[in-house]
Amino acid sequence: MSWETRKHYYPPIILINSHLCGLFGLLSSWKTLFLWLTPFSLIFSATLVFIYQPNFNRRFFLLAISLFLLGFFAEVSGVETGLIFGNYSYGKTLGIMWLNVPIVMGLNWLILIYCMGSFLNRFPYHNLIKSFIGAAVLMTLDLFIEQVAIRYDFWHWQDNIIPIQNFVAWYVLSFVFLMIYFTFLGNTTNRLAAVFLGTQFLFFGGIVLFQKL
Repeated sequence: MSWETRKHYYPPIILINSHLCGLFGLLSSWKTLFLWLTPFSLIFSATLVFIYQPNFNRRFFLLAISLFLLGFFAEVSGVETGLIFGNYSYGKTLGIMWLNVPIVMGLNWLILIYCMGSFLNRFPYHNLIKSFIGAAVLMTLDLFIEQVAIRYDFWHWQDNIIPIQNFVAWYVLSFVFLMIYFTFLGNTTNRLAAVFLGTQFLFFGGIVLFQKL
């Protein structure tokens, strides 16, 4: 098998298998180890996706830095004031924190917006329409994430009640960030974007499903 062929097939397989391993790891007696690996898994997945970014030009780096910082400081403001998402605080699972927010949360916002924007660029819709759709999909993903977060010490809500405000904020921020993505990168696409988004739904949806069995 040639390198070009391996390059086409291996990354999607690696992404899918790594998330499947994480899924079953968290449901096994090895849960503590897999929780410790959670932030490293996100960094690994993001690195794999960005390898397939078509152009590492100035606009890409400006977008990456902007989305990372905007996402991170939205979380900082959210934790400190409760005005964005509601009243919540982070646990220890997501790793090293600064200003009471895990640093990987900036990367989380960046990779989700990047992959959603890249995936939606496959469709010939206006950027506003793509942003409306993408924000709805990411808000739906958060519906799954929230059902997992408290159990695995990602973050905790006041009185264990997830406010509607949180989902509204996810939608609004996702919409704004997607518009920023389309402004910076236009019609750029990344073939691993859809795979990454799919593995996120597979991972969190799978945990929710097993929790209910």
